[in-house]
Amino acid sequence: MPNSYATIGDIKGALVGNVTGTGNDARLRALLESVSRTVDAYCARHFHSLTATRYLSGTGSYRLWLPQGYPDLISVTSIKEDEDANATYETTWAAADYILGPYDAVPTGRVYLPSTKPYGWIEVDQRSTGAKSAFATRQRAFELVGKWGYSESSYIDAATITVTTAATTAGTLSSDTGDVSPGHTLLLGTEQVYVSARTTTALTLVRGVNGTTAAIQAGGTVINIIEYPEPVREAVLIETGLLLETRGYRRAVGTPETGMVSAFGRTFSEETRRKLDPYRSGVLV
Repeated sequence: MPNSYATIGDIKGALVGNVTGTGNDARLRALLESVSRTVDAYCARHFHSLTATRYLSGTGSYRLWLPQGYPDLISVTSIKEDEDANATYETTWAAADYILGPYDAVPTGRVYLPSTKPYGWIEVDQRSTGAKSAFATRQRAFELVGKWGYSESSYIDAATITVTTAATTAGTLSSDTGDVSPGHTLLLGTEQVYVSARTTTALTLVRGVNGTTAAIQAGGTVINIIEYPEPVREAVLIETGLLLETRGYRRAVGTPETGMVSAFGRTFSEETRRKLDPYRSGVLV
């Protein structure tokens, strides 16, 4: 899954890689992606927004906790219930039937706000006009369609983009200004696209990533750049920089023929752990 919590522009701009030109961009991006997945494993959560369908068993109570090790919840598109245990989810819960917790969480807020954190449970809304009283005790009784992950935060880029059809993997920026860099995930309407390369105003894109659907993107489409918590971004840069310092990725597993690199078989630095520990699942409240 192509997601990076830092970009080629980040690592070159910070000079942590001491790399110029674009000849090594593909390998740098692969390394950033690999370190980002290692961050996910360390934190037992992912920081990108993933649209997906999940299934949960009911507990008979008014609250439905997300199981340990389950992805964080950003938003719910629909909750459907299998009321007769026939693996058909025939009953859709109304928006008035449930509320998400913790109540002060705002997973779609800007990443630097204290309230920007994910939901961890779903409750029957006992203060509304909803018709539900509990999550029935049945195996795999509930189907949840939603966005999963720590948060979905973005900001608008200075440029706009032309992508045209859903199958097009080349994008054209309206200008060479702005922040778009290889490694960025962009939100174009409801579609997420991943930037794998950039040459002036030309982008190479992976379409419809993270469970979204590729769509027609006409000229002038507004670019929302998805952002991640700053300590997470910095942790990826620190670890990528340490790997680059070893010359030839000696603390990574690589295949020279393909350029694939995996940050494997090593532990994070103390500085990285300090940045990531508050984000480890089960620690954040």
